[in-house]
Amino acid sequence: MSESAPGGSFQLDLDRPQHRVILKRYQESLDVDVPVVAVVQPGQEERYPEVLRNVQVWSEAPTIAELDGLAALVESADELRHAG
Repeated sequence: MSESAPGGSFQLDLDRPQHRVILKRYQESLDVDVPVVAVVQPGQEERYPEVLRNVQVWSEAPTIAELDGLAALVESADELRHAG
């Protein structure tokens, strides 16, 4: 079902191997232009750069403005995907 998702957001603890697997599998199932955001623990962005490739990273809970920005990215990506 994730193949048709217009975007995704996760709150993860990347020190847990199963969380890294979840994110990796989700990324593999999506087109590269689908926006993905991960909220991770401080410092995990530096420890797991390969897992977070092509992912927008937040190290704290997003604000309403950030969520609105993500919604706009998802909508734009979805429109582009359906236009082609």
